[in-house]
Amino acid sequence: MNKNVKMIGFVLASASTVLSVVCAILYKSVYIQTSKTMPLLICAVVAGALALAFAVKMGKELPNFFLLAHVVLVMAGLCMSIAPMVNEIGLVYAGLNPQSNVTGFYTFAVFAGVTWLIALVAAFIGLTKKAE
Repeated sequence: MNKNVKMIGFVLASASTVLSVVCAILYKSVYIQTSKTMPLLICAVVAGALALAFAVKMGKELPNFFLLAHVVLVMAGLCMSIAPMVNEIGLVYAGLNPQSNVTGFYTFAVFAGVTWLIALVAAFIGLTKKAE
């Protein structure tokens, strides 16, 4: 591994990349889905993987930019998934639909939020030291 890699940032970025894969899998259990969310989650996985790969091979500033893209894509996927579920959440809250209709969304939203938070911390820590 490159000596310019920051280990804490690398571990957090690895965890957020794995969790974004879990988020993409969990999104399939959401009751009402949008066609825009899954491509964003897949791109987030790719951006996280590219950040890790470039951090190991290159060790310059480029991995940090891919990590920022990972953060933005995870949050965009979470935000895009909320709109189709708003009506269903209201119907469940009113007691007109069963709770099981929104349980999958709540699980996905919690995992996506934790993924975003870990990725954000990793992005501020950084994957690599400044190139000299």
